[in-house]
Amino acid sequence: MLSFLSHRPLGRNHRRDRGLRRFSVFLAVTSLAVAGMLPAALVWAAFSGGISDHLASRLHMDPTALAPWQWALTGCLVMAPVICIAAALVAASRCFFAFGSGQYFQVGVVTALRAFGARVALAAIIALLTPTLLGLVALGSSTGNHALVVELNSNQLLGLLFGGIVWAIGGVMARAVDMADYNAQIV
Repeated sequence: MLSFLSHRPLGRNHRRDRGLRRFSVFLAVTSLAVAGMLPAALVWAAFSGGISDHLASRLHMDPTALAPWQWALTGCLVMAPVICIAAALVAASRCFFAFGSGQYFQVGVVTALRAFGARVALAAIIALLTPTLLGLVALGSSTGNHALVVELNSNQLLGLLFGGIVWAIGGVMARAVDMADYNAQIV
C-alpha cells in the first residue's frame, strides 16, 4: 500500500475519501502509462505502414512520391496532437497524484488541471489543422490531382470544447484557492 494513503483523512466521510484517493492514484498511474503508450503506438503504426495507408486514402496522394523532408514534416504533423494529449495526460496524472495524497484545493492541483485543459484544447486545434497542412506538404510531391483537405469533425470540436471547459473549471478553482488563502489569513 502506498504510504500517503495510509494516514486517516479528516472528516466523517473517511471511507469515501480513502476510496477516492485510491482511485485517484489508479487514474494517475493509468494516465502516465497511456501517455507513454500513445506516442509509441503512433511510431509503431508509422513503421507498420498505417500512416502510408492513411495518407493514400484520406489525402488521395501517393506516399511513395514524398521527399525525405516531406516525410519528416508529415511525421511531425501527425505526432503533434498525440504529443499534446500525452502531455495533457502527464498533467492529469500530477493532478490525480495530488488527489491521492489528500490535496484537493491546492495551487499545484489547479495548475495541473488548467494545463490538462489547455493541452487537450491545443491537441484539438492541431488535429483540426493537420489534414490541411498535410495536403500543403504533399502539393509538390507528384504530378496529377491533389486534394487540399479541410476537415472538421465532432472529435475535434468536442476536444476543443472539453479542453476549454476543463481549463475554465481550473480557473474557477484557482479563484477558490485564492479566496480560501485570503480567508485563512484573516482567521
